[in-house]
Amino acid sequence: QMRIDYPKRLRDYIEVSQDKFQLTLPVKKAPKISFTLPLPQVDAHWGFAKLLLKLGSDTLMNVLMLLLIERSVLVLGENSTEVTACSCALLELLQPFKWAGVFMPLLPISMLDFVNSPVPFVAGVVAKDPCHIEKDHRTLEAIEEGLSVVNLNNGKLCISTEGNLEMLLNQCKEPTFTLLFHEQRLRRLAKDRSSALSSFHMFIQQGFSPQESVIIHSACVSIERHLRGMSGLVGRCRDGWRHYGKFNANSNNFEFYPSLFVEPLRAKLQFQEMMAQTQLFVGYVDKRRIDDLTEDSIRKVKGVYIANWIYTRWVAMGK
Repeated sequence: QMRIDYPKRLRDYIEVSQDKFQLTLPVKKAPKISFTLPLPQVDAHWGFAKLLLKLGSDTLMNVLMLLLIERSVLVLGENSTEVTACSCALLELLQPFKWAGVFMPLLPISMLDFVNSPVPFVAGVVAKDPCHIEKDHRTLEAIEEGLSVVNLNNGKLCISTEGNLEMLLNQCKEPTFTLLFHEQRLRRLAKDRSSALSSFHMFIQQGFSPQESVIIHSACVSIERHLRGMSGLVGRCRDGWRHYGKFNANSNNFEFYPSLFVEPLRAKLQFQEMMAQTQLFVGYVDKRRIDDLTEDSIRKVKGVYIANWIYTRWVAMGK
């Protein structure tokens, strides 16, 4: 059952009846458990959905960017289930990369001194008032040294003040329209009281609906593609790693040289800076602007035409 995956055409997962995993616990009055296959995962699916709904796509991508450069992240919240699931989800979302630092899904408040650790970490802390932990002198000191704090209660991210990190994230941020689209669809579904998006107990009993599962799966795929794109040829080609290192005959090991990865990017950026100053590029930008505005105008005209047609029909039927 764990090997079952989503169909290539995700629409079939919604329109065609899928196999289910069902279980009746040997306990009196225990509710029947029923999941649509593939089986949903607490961290990769429910935890991710919570992160997306509470933080939003832009803030979530900022957190992942911080983890990609191995900056420590502290996850705060009132609910232990949400804190642990969201903390685990952050590591799952780093695919195809794997977190190499310390991971503590639940850090006792009595061990809050740990936030000043020089080793990169992801940790979760449960507190009645997360803002109190955020304002603790130990947390504030750690924020100056590289720690960023995610508050699940208010959906805010406090980015470390170390080395203009927030400015760097804003400057290199790329719009993730696909993820934003999935977020908006997920928010609409979360308004349904019967949705497992807002209840962990319901998630355990019935999992997500086919629509919710497809959206969450698609959102995870879009994030993985975005992060994989940052690895250059390593992520695009099976043997792409060969371009960024050399084989050392003496040690019989492959040695990775970061400069071989970075220098082509710098050269490409320099070229794009020169291209952006040309009339050719300015003309292309203007053409895209005109095409976009023209398409909007056509859609408005079509919308008015359809609305008038429907209204005319409705009036005729009333008579």
